[in-house]
This record gives sequence, structure tokens and C-alpha cells, in this order.
Amino acid sequence: MPITTEEGSAAYHPRWRARAAFALLFIGFCTQLLVARTIDEPYPALFQPSFAGTPLKDGELTAEVPKVTVQFTDGDTEEIDYRDVLPPSRLHPLVVFRSAFGEPDAETEDATVDWLSSRMQTRYGERVVDAVLVEWFEVSYRSEDSWAPRAMLDRTVEVRINGSAAG
Repeated sequence: MPITTEEGSAAYHPRWRARAAFALLFIGFCTQLLVARTIDEPYPALFQPSFAGTPLKDGELTAEVPKVTVQFTDGDTEEIDYRDVLPPSRLHPLVVFRSAFGEPDAETEDATVDWLSSRMQTRYGERVVDAVLVEWFEVSYRSEDSWAPRAMLDRTVEVRINGSAAG
């Protein structure tokens, strides 16, 4: 029996179309969840970034940005990207870095010092790292004009690798 589009037929009924559309959306959502769980989240996806920690207030965007400087025992220094300190991870690197090195108590935590010492030895080999200095800047951008970003030092965390923590 052929499907007709006459009023009153099953194929014409508006409820049938709404149910079919809902069913297709539900199947698509379930498929996306399955892909995101087993492989990785495709982009663009149903899950968008929250941009947490970067509120727009009065047309100004403010974000916390770390600057990492490695100090060697021979007096040399090297600035590195904060992501180079961390091992590969599926977590957001700034959130992980902030939780490990965001507060001054990281300077004296034995587990942090030991882990960072091992990480620096892996990265630099024979060069001896004296300390890792993390300067946290509050960087502000104005959205409505081409105003240059403004950075203000908020706090400093110095993890002494070769010796005791700085006071």
C-alpha cells in the first residue's frame, strides 16, 4: 500500500513527524555520547566550552596567566610554557597547573617538590635546576576596542628544587 500525503493519512499526521524528529535527535545525541566516551569528543559537539574563569565584566575580559621561569644552579634562566611542565593529559592544562602551582603552599609541599624535581631532571638531563618560579599575572583585555592587553603581577610561587623553599 503506497504512503499518501493526504490529510488524515498516517504519513501526513503532524504528531508522527514530531515523534520522528524527536527520535532522530535522541538517536543522534546517544551516538554523540558514545563517540565522546569511547574515542574523543568531536568538535563542534553538543558540549561547548564553558570559558570558566574568564568572565566578561563591563566589556573587559580578565584571565589568570602563568609565566614559568626555570632557574639553574649556574645562574642561567629559561622561560618555558606552563604546559611543558605538565605530562600529557586530557584535562584542561591551566586548571591542572593552577591546582598544583596556584598557591604559595606549593613551595613547601614535599610531593610537589619531588615531582617537579623529577620532571625537570627528565627535561634538562645533566643541567641542574635550582628553582622553578611561577608568576601569576592577571591579564585584562578590552573587547570593544583594540586596546593592548594589560598584565598585573598577582602572586609568585617559587618551588626550590635544589635546597629549601624560599621564604
